[in-house]
Amino acid sequence: MNLFRLFGDMSHLASILLLLYKIQTTRSVRGLSFKTQALYVTVFVTRYLDLFYDYVSLYNSVMKTFFITSSCYVLYLMKKKYRPTNDPSIDTFRVEYLLGPCVLLSLIFNYRFTFAEILWSFSIFLESVAILPQLFMLQRTGEAEAITTHYLAALGAYRALYIPNWIYRYWMEDQVDPIAVTAGIVQTALYVDFFYVYFTKQYLSEHIRYTPHTSTKTCKTAQNWIIEVEFKIHGDTAHLYGDGLAMWLTTTRTQPGPVFGSVDNFEGLGIFLDTYANTRHSYSFPRIVGMLGDGKTPYDQAGDGQKDSLGGCSANLRRTNVATKLRVSYVKDKLLSVKAQYRAWDDWVECFTIRDISLPSAPYLGFSAMTGDTLKNRLTLCNSIISVTTYSAILSSPEKQRNKLLGTESVVASTFLWTLLKIVGVLAVLAGLFYAYKTYVLKQSVGRGFSDAFMGRGGGGMSAFYTDAKRF
Repeated sequence: MNLFRLFGDMSHLASILLLLYKIQTTRSVRGLSFKTQALYVTVFVTRYLDLFYDYVSLYNSVMKTFFITSSCYVLYLMKKKYRPTNDPSIDTFRVEYLLGPCVLLSLIFNYRFTFAEILWSFSIFLESVAILPQLFMLQRTGEAEAITTHYLAALGAYRALYIPNWIYRYWMEDQVDPIAVTAGIVQTALYVDFFYVYFTKQYLSEHIRYTPHTSTKTCKTAQNWIIEVEFKIHGDTAHLYGDGLAMWLTTTRTQPGPVFGSVDNFEGLGIFLDTYANTRHSYSFPRIVGMLGDGKTPYDQAGDGQKDSLGGCSANLRRTNVATKLRVSYVKDKLLSVKAQYRAWDDWVECFTIRDISLPSAPYLGFSAMTGDTLKNRLTLCNSIISVTTYSAILSSPEKQRNKLLGTESVVASTFLWTLLKIVGVLAVLAGLFYAYKTYVLKQSVGRGFSDAFMGRGGGGMSAFYTDAKRF
């Protein structure tokens, strides 16, 4: 086995291990495209049917088995175990536009018109475009966790390394597989834009991962901004979840203290996700409460912040079936809006809106949590900040509202149609070139079948490992 092939396989293996590591450590599948993962399951299952009737080597069989089982396991994690963290509203790529052309190409371009060979050709063509739902999702959201981009980079490197592998095999072994080569070039080309962004680090947003019961900070300098926080409140009991979480936008850095894990008498904005009532109220808990501190007024612990509250709302933030999120929007000296997602995907419930409000300029953004007396009972309670995303808000004039521009639907439709036409055009050109090359080779080959003319000479030993077309 040449080194290009080995490094390509190891890069493919590393991409899957990175993906599983990301899911298990964050306990979330946020930012991953379910459709891309489903397409990869289809690719591996249709390609590796020869596991049941054609033994090549132990390495070959182990790798094929691992790719099938790991891809199915990822689907299980996304659909079952971590389903609440999967947001289908942003995974909207129409996979039928990929499946249809791949089926057609596999019926036209194959080495033998048999069921197994057609499925293999289909898997090769489908793998070349299976990443498109993930890339479109990345482009749509404009951000991703760092480890997700590492997964995509390793996946792209896997195919990129196969190109020198094919060149090596052509010169050293007199073998070429035009179907795999053509599809591999298309697949690598799809990664070109992503690789540019990956290495210039422009796709990485201010995306921060926090561990439970800790705090962090960052400095916001934009005058108008939006902060979106995904969090999870969970534990071993259905009733006690600690005191809660707090989000801070203050003039000083967060320090340990009695107010949801941070100091009292703060100056700036505190938003509290209070999960435990210290006294009786007419409203239910959990509750989201906002307070604008002046640096002198203490937090009303006994009354759960009601005394100096800017506003608040009751929100069932525990044991939800969707990802729980908090969105805070601020327009300098004009408006503060707090919304929460906990009932359904992209269903933002308005908690409170305050007008004519001023927050500290360039405040520190911090998070803290407190478990209260629950740890004394040895209960496993966890308040987790999964991700934090920040945006600079751009205001539009009343006459030209950005969400009310005429013709927006037609622009989106035409953009998608143009992208689709480009993909179809590239596939058509490649198909034409491949057909011309196929016709030329058939005319030049004397006494050899189509498969022999393309796949090269057979042989024993290690050459048998390569002459089988069904590679990784």
